[in-house]
Amino acid sequence: MLARIKSLYSITVPESILADARQKKRAEINAWRDEQENGSMIFSLNGHRWDCGKASQTRLAPVVAVAKSGMLPPGFFWTDADNTDVPMTTDELTALEAAMQQNMVLQGFKIHERQRQMKEGVDKLTDYKAIKDYVVGWPEGS
Repeated sequence: MLARIKSLYSITVPESILADARQKKRAEINAWRDEQENGSMIFSLNGHRWDCGKASQTRLAPVVAVAKSGMLPPGFFWTDADNTDVPMTTDELTALEAAMQQNMVLQGFKIHERQRQMKEGVDKLTDYKAIKDYVVGWPEGS
């Protein structure tokens, strides 16, 4: 019976309710973006897989500073993402830091692009259910 009524009468959702739904979805997108930016990923360098993210960067920065001052302890190593201890020189630590920064910038830009795409997509929606059902995140298979 409800299906029959819906087929006979269209229900117009007020723009204020649509705007509120869009704003809530944008907040969900912002939360997704923040989670992605504060997460970590893995990248490859010199045959090793390395953790990469703000936490890794925070741990590595003072080590590189100490290495550049020539004060690394004998036998110094850095542990890769596979939990393998890798002996490192100052040059290797500096290269790791640069590669980590580069990977963070590349991933950060991908995150930025995706959140912009999602917000633009949500802003174009005019159906309340479509706004509420919009899936926030990376496209399937990416």
